[in-house]
Amino acid sequence: MFAPVDIGLSLDRALAAFDSPRLIATIESHSKSGKVVEVSSSTVQRGSDGSWTVRMQSPPTAKTDRVDIMYRVRQDRVDGWNRLWKERLTLPVPKAQSNSPALTRLSLATPPTLEAELLTSPSARKGTFEMLRKVKGWKQSGNVWKAQGNGVNLTVRFDGSGRWVGYTSAGKGQEVSFKISYPTSALAFAPPSSAAQVRAFATPPPLPKGADESLLRDVLAAHKHFRGTVSSQKISSTIGTRRLSERRPDRTWQWSKDILTVTTKGKTRSVKAKISDIIEKLGIISGDGPDAYVRELILGRIPFANVLSPTARLKRIGEASSDGVACDILEVKAENRRITLFVRKSDRLVASATVEGVDARGRTLTRNLRTYQYKKG
Repeated sequence: MFAPVDIGLSLDRALAAFDSPRLIATIESHSKSGKVVEVSSSTVQRGSDGSWTVRMQSPPTAKTDRVDIMYRVRQDRVDGWNRLWKERLTLPVPKAQSNSPALTRLSLATPPTLEAELLTSPSARKGTFEMLRKVKGWKQSGNVWKAQGNGVNLTVRFDGSGRWVGYTSAGKGQEVSFKISYPTSALAFAPPSSAAQVRAFATPPPLPKGADESLLRDVLAAHKHFRGTVSSQKISSTIGTRRLSERRPDRTWQWSKDILTVTTKGKTRSVKAKISDIIEKLGIISGDGPDAYVRELILGRIPFANVLSPTARLKRIGEASSDGVACDILEVKAENRRITLFVRKSDRLVASATVEGVDARGRTLTRNLRTYQYKKG
């Protein structure tokens, strides 16, 4: 049987945005070479203890090396599938039990660890480390911490800036491991101490290695202090100290004095909301969140800070003109992403951002281009 995997709270938060949701799991069994051995679907059920359970139609065969589970939330209404939320989880199959019927039950417990943005929530952090805090006798070796209890070996890995990046639980004939990446997060997590205390602190990660770090610092500082109006394609956002608003063809919303007002399809709704509630309540009311630029501000991050990564490579690759404005061109490569920023020389605001998803050979798989115009308020 697979050990519990902490994604339950992210399911709860996703399902809160739907009127009559059904959670669908598509299960793929893969061989060691990566070939799909079997594909099956199942509705995920929630138990009385709050955990989520999905049952496979048949146990993994001897050829099965790992199991991938893709979750989708289904909305029973005219527009059919609503893809507001989806997640992929990979579980290795313990070879000693590869034909055991017990493997047909995958137990999913709370709270989340797989969605990096949810780690910005204090309640999520508390739940995430609840199990680790109860474990005694942690031993440190560099950035790796290990402990043993109840016949299970725990391994927790951190990166150079103290952020939790990996977890492995092995023992009793089963093993579960996963990795955590931080494409947009500026949080760092302290590893567990010998007293089994875990604490979090908000410090920005180190800048990528490169000769143009000062330029990127200027970019982040410019956007951190910018207050005014920024337009991107068909979306116009107004940014103030205590006021945020966004206007697009199908929806307008504004937040002021802790009141969120949303107008969509000719209907206007107003609800009380702190700034931390805007993303969730926008999703509930209109089925969509804010533009990525405003989303970063709401989450307390600096827009475009997602280019930061301890493993990223940064360089200035030239200069060009964007809409008649002189710009420096910054390129950041991190993991499976390549980000190109056109930075205005005059005020260091980003004129355009291109985010490309690339494969292991550097070939472009996905590409998103967004241009920006600014006006001081």
